[in-house]
Amino acid sequence: MKSFSDVLKAHEAKSQVYCPMCTHTVEAMVTFSGKLAKVTPGQKCAHCGSSIDAGFVFRYDRAA
Repeated sequence: MKSFSDVLKAHEAKSQVYCPMCTHTVEAMVTFSGKLAKVTPGQKCAHCGSSIDAGFVFRYDRAA
């Protein structure tokens, strides 16, 4: 039987996210809720150090 934390981890993955402050695309953790993908709160841009909570998820590769 899967624990609650295992279920939560299954809905997170690394993806390419747009940083609105420095206009670069950086890798960040993304949380999925159905078809909706959101940046996991509390992350910083690897390029400029600003918060990417409002970042746009550009790309997430997964099998068909």
